[in-house]
Amino acid sequence: MNRYLVPINKTAALVVSKGVHFEVENSNHDEFKKSPYPTWKKRPSSLFHNSDFEDLTGRKQGKLTVIGLLKGVYNKWVCRCICGNYTLRRAKAIRNINNKFDCCGECRKLAQVKRNYVYKTTGKDQDINNFY
Repeated sequence: MNRYLVPINKTAALVVSKGVHFEVENSNHDEFKKSPYPTWKKRPSSLFHNSDFEDLTGRKQGKLTVIGLLKGVYNKWVCRCICGNYTLRRAKAIRNINNKFDCCGECRKLAQVKRNYVYKTTGKDQDINNFY
């Protein structure tokens, strides 16, 4: 046997041997918790416009654009994120001027994962709004 093909230590032997791999365990970290808002890949078909309400259609809030009022649900608006997902928001959240970083659940999870990665690599805890 060639001496250059022999692993140096136990860890190297595990790495180069066949059948050993790493799998991510299911974790219950905060970034993987389910969003309180439902999310759709396609636009919901049950939209209507009612003249009794202030029309928020077309308004942009953070990464969201308001599409229309959801039929049968009081004061819930369908919004489309820049990533293409659809989500629901109340009119109060859309009108809130301090809500500059509003986005869908998937974009929020991605920002949390980026924030955790920066913390693990640099040790600096940054505001999550820097990652939207």
